[in-house]
Amino acid sequence: MRDRIKRFGLSLFLLLGASLLVWPWGPRTRGPKIKLIAKRPFYEQCMTNWCWAASGEMAMGSFGIRHRQCEQVQCIQGPKPQCCTCAEDQCSPTVTCGGCDYPGVPVIDYYGFELDRTKALKFQQLVRQFEADKPVVFSWRWLPAEHPKSVEHYMVAVGYAVIMDQEYVFVHDPERRRRMLTYQRY
Repeated sequence: MRDRIKRFGLSLFLLLGASLLVWPWGPRTRGPKIKLIAKRPFYEQCMTNWCWAASGEMAMGSFGIRHRQCEQVQCIQGPKPQCCTCAEDQCSPTVTCGGCDYPGVPVIDYYGFELDRTKALKFQQLVRQFEADKPVVFSWRWLPAEHPKSVEHYMVAVGYAVIMDQEYVFVHDPERRRRMLTYQRY
């Protein structure tokens, strides 16, 4: 885990260092701007299709509230038999029956959080969320040509940077760890 954090920090340091070396310093220039939300917990998805639950856990964790992935899955199961139980170690769910690993959408609204399912936010809207220390849950959708079924992959945006007029978004991807994407890629 420390190696991952070091690599993330090193990537940011190298990017900033490189931008400072080539930055055209002058009276009208402005330096890089970076903002990460204060609390930004990271959790890997426990099951192949639980990116939605991991993203919900990370988003709620930003406010100091933890609802584990397995708990969220149980929340949407309804009257079905319980298909998983949460172990103390976050990513060690004990699966007691087959059909537990399925895709879904974050259920943070069930726990009293505001969830606005809108189109993608503009960069300035993202900036306002991060300045208010709020994470942004978002998804990428793969179309049938790219994937057998139209599926979504949920992630959490936790900050932004503007370096040499290039806009970046810091993302916690429960499948691929932490990344920094250009806003256009986001």
